[in-house]
Amino acid sequence: DSALIDRAFRSTKSLAKDTTIDGKALNYEYVYMKRENTELYKGAVIRIVSDHTQDKEFVRRSLWNSVLIFLVTITIVIVLIYKKSKVITNPIKKLLNNVNRITAGNLNERADVEGNNEIARLSEKFNVMVSRLEDHYKNLEQKVKDRTAEISQKAAEIEEKNKNIEDSIRYAKRIQNAILPPDDYLQDTFQSFFILYKPKDIVSGDFYWAHKSGDERMFAVVDCTGHGVPGAFMSIVGNDQLNYAVNVKGANNPGDIMNYLNEGVRHALRQRSGESSVRDGMDMTLISINYKTMKLNYAGAYNPVYVFRNQELIELAVDRFAVGGFIDEELHQFENRVFDLQEGDMIYIFSDGYVDQFGGPRGKKLKPKRFRAILESVHQSKPIDQKEMLDQSLLDWMGDDIEQVDDVLLVGFKL
Repeated sequence: DSALIDRAFRSTKSLAKDTTIDGKALNYEYVYMKRENTELYKGAVIRIVSDHTQDKEFVRRSLWNSVLIFLVTITIVIVLIYKKSKVITNPIKKLLNNVNRITAGNLNERADVEGNNEIARLSEKFNVMVSRLEDHYKNLEQKVKDRTAEISQKAAEIEEKNKNIEDSIRYAKRIQNAILPPDDYLQDTFQSFFILYKPKDIVSGDFYWAHKSGDERMFAVVDCTGHGVPGAFMSIVGNDQLNYAVNVKGANNPGDIMNYLNEGVRHALRQRSGESSVRDGMDMTLISINYKTMKLNYAGAYNPVYVFRNQELIELAVDRFAVGGFIDEELHQFENRVFDLQEGDMIYIFSDGYVDQFGGPRGKKLKPKRFRAILESVHQSKPIDQKEMLDQSLLDWMGDDIEQVDDVLLVGFKL
């Protein structure tokens, strides 16, 4: 204490000190008492001792009571908030569960309506919406059933009609096959030959025709406009006109026969340029082989004649216009041409189906150059073997993914 008293006396200021003695909280305060200085008395310092033990205990207890009250209050508030949130969230959860069940297809679900608040009103509106949705669903389901039954009936009718159409087309195929020259007639007429005939559909727009007149052996490969049923109708017209030309008109060389055919097709179809934009007609090649004189008479509309001799290809050109067309157009005349044959020659006549077939690695047309290369690779084989090799070459070119695009007709004669 003497040190603090001395400091207070020297500084002329009051000083304080807190300390604990025997468990008591004591406060020592040293107050400097200023007086007028004399020789005997220069001033005084008073020490005041205060016991704050009870005050601190009171403050401590008050603090703990406040903390306890705060914690209890917070707990009560949390419990009240939790209960209130349950009152709000439980109906929402139930409503959400109902929505999930409804979206899963159960339209019998309804939300529970509890209380008189916004959630309750929302649940009521939800139930109304679900009821309307259920009604619409039932109506739609009935319409679907009715429409399904109607579609099934229509499908059955279409299937029956398709069957009738297919039966009719197959019967038409029998008729078309009947107009083609019989195999035994061809065997008696020509020495060594093959016919590769691959219609795209059940019936074909390509057909072949044969006729024997004295020493002349005639054969035609005809490619009518279109394929399938339209082409098949055209093939019947073409076959009738060819028979009319030789049997009624007495035409005896390919040029004359094709001129009669040209005129007959134009009048049979009765087309005029102002009435239609479709030019129905035929591309064809007609040859006449005389095995005694070794002469080849031929005429053609676009499609040439190929002759392989001594491993070299000879292309016999034909006229560059088709059979048929419009009645009011100028009637072109087909030229009859003659070519001298030699023993060992291989003659090919064909439609454009083989050449125009898509395939290969790039899905492009086979084209004449590749076609001639294929013929060159097989022309020395027997005709029956050539047919198989040419058919396989076409299948290889098409591959597994590309369908046949046109009727294919390729005929070869070996001398």
